[in-house]
Amino acid sequence: MALLLGMYEDSEDEGAADELWAWGNILSDIAQHVANGLSQSHGYDFDESVALLSRYFISAMKERAPRLKGEYLDDA
Repeated sequence: MALLLGMYEDSEDEGAADELWAWGNILSDIAQHVANGLSQSHGYDFDESVALLSRYFISAMKERAPRLKGEYLDDA
């Protein structure tokens, strides 16, 4: 997976968003799209799905994420 990190903070726009705030919003959007898709395709309850995704995200961050490894690659 590749992510364009720093695009918000490095923006020349003086009103640029805080990088972590921006990524939190992106993750929130993804969760809501997943919940909406599961609601439409499988009849899941949207609000319950968002709540469970949030709970599972927090759990995974505590249990699995510290073991993930990766490197920051330069554009060079």
